[in-house]
Amino acid sequence: MSKIISVKMARPSEDEVKSLWQLFHATEAAEDRWHRESSAQFLERFDDQEISDEERTFIAVAWDSLVQGHGGFGRFMGAYDTLIYNFQDPDADHVATHPKFNALLTESELLPVVFEGYHEAKNTIADLEKKNQMLAIENMVLQEKAARELSGAWIMNRLVVGSIAAISLIHAGQFTSAKDWLLENMEGIDIDIPTYQSDTQLNEWAKSQQEGYLTHTQALEIIKQQIPETARVINEYQAQGVELAADGFHKSVFSAIEEDGVIKSLLYIKADLIQFAANLRGEHNVR
Repeated sequence: MSKIISVKMARPSEDEVKSLWQLFHATEAAEDRWHRESSAQFLERFDDQEISDEERTFIAVAWDSLVQGHGGFGRFMGAYDTLIYNFQDPDADHVATHPKFNALLTESELLPVVFEGYHEAKNTIADLEKKNQMLAIENMVLQEKAARELSGAWIMNRLVVGSIAAISLIHAGQFTSAKDWLLENMEGIDIDIPTYQSDTQLNEWAKSQQEGYLTHTQALEIIKQQIPETARVINEYQAQGVELAADGFHKSVFSAIEEDGVIKSLLYIKADLIQFAANLRGEHNVR
């Protein structure tokens, strides 16, 4: 069988708190903020006084705690007053919660709010962790693409240099050396060299190896589709920048406008900018 034991902790009375505040103010009066005297220096001035060792110890400790500020007495008093004012039952002579909190807990009004905040925070953490995982995966994809681009750029550079060298050799009539240059530079490229039959056949083969046309913008859109979370983060930063621009534009125009001003229509530009920012986030019709 369980037993519940309630313990009441006495709290300082009003007179005791008043006394502490008097001590605090007396400490402020004795404190020299520009030249703090240590306890050792302070005790030197008591060498000729008839005080006991216990009294000297008390004075030294009190000096360090109050005047030197080691005890954080001012912060303690401020925190205590804040606690008493906001959470203490004013009618109780012991430590007790203010009745307003008891009512909230009893009527279950506060608990659902706490649970709601907890679940929102938990869901936010889970959502952020998921986004971080997606960003990490997409970052790996981007690294792989960047590595392929660097590798491809190096191969292109090697082919260009080899082609220029081969042309130079052809001009010099050294066809075998030119062929060797080209074949050596094509190592690692997965394209079979066709057997020559005619110029037409060779042109058709070349065209078949270069089907389609990919611009930088098209390539960027393809990459964005493969890294949606990274693209979302980038778009969010861009949208925030657009919103800042819209606010700045609105303030500058509004400050210069008159009731019958002809530039009033310019204020609609802010709405257009806000809509553009929403489009970057994938939102629509925010007006």
